[in-house]
Amino acid sequence: MSKRAPMSEKRASAPEERESLGWLAGTTMQPRKRRMIEGVGNRGMMDMRAALYKEQQEAERARRDPVFAAERQSKRLIGIDVSKLKGKNQGVNQRNMRDIEHIKTAQDKLDDSRAALERKAKLYERLAAGQYADEGEVYNVDFLQKGTLEEEQQSLEREAAAYRQQGTSEQPLDTAAGLLSSAGMTNRDMERERERRQWEVDELQELNDLQAKHARIDERLEAFERIQEEARRAGEEAAFRKAQKGQQAQTNRERLKADFIKKQVAARLAAKAKKPSI
Repeated sequence: MSKRAPMSEKRASAPEERESLGWLAGTTMQPRKRRMIEGVGNRGMMDMRAALYKEQQEAERARRDPVFAAERQSKRLIGIDVSKLKGKNQGVNQRNMRDIEHIKTAQDKLDDSRAALERKAKLYERLAAGQYADEGEVYNVDFLQKGTLEEEQQSLEREAAAYRQQGTSEQPLDTAAGLLSSAGMTNRDMERERERRQWEVDELQELNDLQAKHARIDERLEAFERIQEEARRAGEEAAFRKAQKGQQAQTNRERLKADFIKKQVAARLAAKAKKPSI
């Protein structure tokens, strides 16, 4: 009779097998710091997001369609060779570094915009003060060629006359726009500012039109409700008068009936009194 091997020896001799739970073994808490995914660049994130969106759509469809859910489950039971997915695409790190070098961040763009605005502000301050020292400085626009100082003075006089004619109007006169456009100093920032002001005017006009439209609708609703109320009161008054007339007619009929009965009774009594007694 052979002795059975102890359980500890069986466990030691058998190869150790453990099931990989994958993402189920991870925690659900979000990390405090951003974790970079190894082997995935910025462009690869688009494919990952597309795969995630596709998975969400399939899950939603599987929730609604039992047949599709069964097919999806059968495809998952077939299994995928995970070892083939461990490979790394060639040139991922090089493309990622090239993207980082060429693509500016939001802070870099803000810094560049701030520096450009500061340079433009200093240039405009010098030009407004009459400092036209072209020596050692190269401008993107030749202001002296675009407009002379005499034209600028005439433009200022025209703007001042228009401002005096306008008086104390609610809308301020845009003297800077006329001056800069006449002197040839219009740039993209000024064009955007002018478009923004025009957009505000259009939006205000549209808002006023919408408010006027709602006011007209409210007036019509109030008039309709007033007509309905008057019609209801007229109907109630007509019904009351009809009921009153009916009650008065009933009273007259009852009175006439009572008078007729009295006359009949009186006639019978008179006829009975005239009969000779036997």
